[in-house]
Amino acid sequence: MAGLLNLDSTSSAADYRFTHERVREYVVTTLTQVRRRALHEAVMQLLTAGAGSRPESLPLIAQHALAAGHTELAVEMSTEAARNSARAGAPEEVLRLVGIAQPIASSPQERVALLQLQDDALGMLLRPSQRLEGLAQLAALAEALGDARLQMDVTLRRAAAQRLGQEYEGAAELARCVRLLAVNQGDKRAELAACLEVGQDILRSELGEGYIPAASEVDFAGASEAYSRAAALAEELGENSKLAASTRELGIIAMGRVRAWFIEGIKAGDGISLMQRIADGERLQDILPGLPIAPVVAEADARFRTALDIYEKLGDRQGAMSTIISSK
Repeated sequence: MAGLLNLDSTSSAADYRFTHERVREYVVTTLTQVRRRALHEAVMQLLTAGAGSRPESLPLIAQHALAAGHTELAVEMSTEAARNSARAGAPEEVLRLVGIAQPIASSPQERVALLQLQDDALGMLLRPSQRLEGLAQLAALAEALGDARLQMDVTLRRAAAQRLGQEYEGAAELARCVRLLAVNQGDKRAELAACLEVGQDILRSELGEGYIPAASEVDFAGASEAYSRAAALAEELGENSKLAASTRELGIIAMGRVRAWFIEGIKAGDGISLMQRIADGERLQDILPGLPIAPVVAEADARFRTALDIYEKLGDRQGAMSTIISSK
């Protein structure tokens, strides 16, 4: 074997690498199918030994499990690895792992989990048309299983895909249907998800990404109602991240109302006196308490402070930063 293997200097003394990929390919072709399976089995057993496998090892375990003929384990490891990749914000890796597991997934539950992960990844990649194609398969599975909650989840995913494609009215209509169904069934978690979707559809922006919408473009009352109900449900269910998100959006809506009030005042000619006071040296924060819009300004400030406090307790730096930026 001299000249064919090199000691891997970065690893332990038991680790070697082929000197060239062509050498590895040639050696593999000389192995019988039985021998090849046995080697994959040995590597799989080595990787799964002990109390548990490290998350970074899951894709490799799935690869060797599949090659060794352990399809159930391969699906399980691929699915778990895909979940980890989704949490890490790596959608392309999610799609790769789902692609490995889908052809060998045997149970409806396995296929549902994989299609949901695929949809999550396509959402991160901003591919609405591909999402809708995959959701057609997921909808068929949900109907075949007779799973009402899964059917509501699929409908909300379709709404999110339509929102991604800027079909806001259609998305809101789908979300409202799910909200009504969830209320009738007493499913508060589904109602919470539907309220959050309705709010995003009305404001035409993702949670945490919108900044002071124009009153002429969105329905402040409708968005406020949806997010207020979402906040109440999130607090009741202990969904702190969703409570923070809906509270931040309520702050955004309040700021939108403040902006609309100032614009209307300027159009009516009332803004001249305000600008004169500022030009004379008065600070806006000193003037605000005496203005009719002061309660709405206070509401916005309180919403942002509450959202920021929750995000900081959760250790969610991205949520905290988006709240700070919005409050300025």
